[in-house]
Amino acid sequence: MDLLRVLVVDDDAVLRIALKSLVAWQEHGYQMVGEAQDGAQALALCQALQPDIVITDMKMPGMDGIALIRRLQVMPQPPYIVALSGYDDFALVREAMRLGAADYLLKLELEPAQLLQSLAGARSRGHGGAAQNLPGKEERTRVLRGLVSRFYLDEREMKTQLQAVGIAFPTEPVWCLLIKAGELYRFEETTEEEYQTLQFSIFSIVEEIAGDCLHAYAVEGKTGEFYLFAALKPALQGQTGLVRQTAERMHEMLLRYLDLFCVIGIGQGDASPAGLTAACRQAAGAVRARFYAANQAVIEWDGDRMPDGGGSSYSIAPQRARLTAGIVAIQEDAVRMALGQVKHDLATLHLPRNALLASLLDLYSGVREGLQQSGRAVGQVLRASGRSLPELLSISGIGEVQDWLDALEDDLCAFIRLENAEGYQKAVQKAKRLIEERYDGELTLQELAEELQLTPGYLSALMKKYAGMNFSEYLVHVRIGHAKKLLLGTTDKVYAVASQVGYADQFYFSRVFKRVVGLTPGEFRKRGDVR
Repeated sequence: MDLLRVLVVDDDAVLRIALKSLVAWQEHGYQMVGEAQDGAQALALCQALQPDIVITDMKMPGMDGIALIRRLQVMPQPPYIVALSGYDDFALVREAMRLGAADYLLKLELEPAQLLQSLAGARSRGHGGAAQNLPGKEERTRVLRGLVSRFYLDEREMKTQLQAVGIAFPTEPVWCLLIKAGELYRFEETTEEEYQTLQFSIFSIVEEIAGDCLHAYAVEGKTGEFYLFAALKPALQGQTGLVRQTAERMHEMLLRYLDLFCVIGIGQGDASPAGLTAACRQAAGAVRARFYAANQAVIEWDGDRMPDGGGSSYSIAPQRARLTAGIVAIQEDAVRMALGQVKHDLATLHLPRNALLASLLDLYSGVREGLQQSGRAVGQVLRASGRSLPELLSISGIGEVQDWLDALEDDLCAFIRLENAEGYQKAVQKAKRLIEERYDGELTLQELAEELQLTPGYLSALMKKYAGMNFSEYLVHVRIGHAKKLLLGTTDKVYAVASQVGYADQFYFSRVFKRVVGLTPGEFRKRGDVR
């Protein structure tokens, strides 16, 4: 398989580095041939290197992403273009897609699986040529992701895209089922290969169960989230109770076969792009309501109980994501910045009451999700700001909103200061010592967390904060470090070295070693390199 040549364009050096290290490029059929910090530099590199794929930011000094795409499209063989954007770049993404960008990626939700899925379309287009007549799964995935993110061009264009990739529903209404995993560390603390296996297993179970009575399409969202758009098969039209029964069976089977606990939110709409987007939004709202649903595993959207801010142009999603991440990472500055932006937005935008309450519920669910991932009881942390659903819905004015946000900030920052004062850095030091002692065996995050009397998700967050990498990354770091010493200091065969550092599969060890070191174990030994 020929390697597709990739050029990355972004004025943020940190993001360029993150992109370059996000996946094992060559193993997936790609070659990183260059990087540029603005459009003018990228254009010169494109003319010299002729990349097959260009991943470009939209906002850059000088020649921005839009200007670059215009110039690239007049080349004899335009590259396959993927736009990088933030939550607030809707107009720029719309223009980029109109000019010929094949896909877009949200920077705050950049994941290896989504990046690879986005790039997969380049091969079917023959290094930037015309797309094949028959739509592939990656094309359907791209369109469904547009629905999930609500980041598509307009109603008419999305309808055309749905038709072009063969997405159609035989009956109405159409339901959206959002499956949200309860243990995100299961996705974050994995190798790329393990992640792909888990993702494949989830899709297989969900699609097989849905196939009994539903005509359905599945797509992955953010980490640990899976969406299913589905309609009843014609022979079963009207038997709406089957949708909930299907969701309950999915929950049961995911728990039984993958030991994966999840909650499933259900929303409903018609088959139009606006109806599908509304169903998706309702499903997300139902999942957010899980904290008030008395431990229900399947939650149907209740518009009478939960306000829907879908009619508002304001989205609290970016700040919710930053706030949740700040809580999990135990970062006071991140919490203060996210809440400070929310206070400013809500004070100046004068949102309708329905949109205001929807934003507060969304934000509060993010707080509770962050505390849940950290293994901390809400009542112990939110001493002054803890609210029940009726209490939140009774908030009447912006003054009361600001008072609650102030109390929420005080509670969260007090929690973070206490966590830091309690010396969790020592727990990480102990975790590192235990990894050093047991790296050659079957050591798991779950086992280590139990020994340290922490939750797995919280230990993963502590490792990221104090060790600079999560448990899985640190374990690989230790194993490869010892492997390098053995390769240079002994004549043991590669399979023996692999076994001594905890890898039963020599070929898997070799892939990991090359991804980390840049050389195969044999090449490393021949060079006598001590890097």
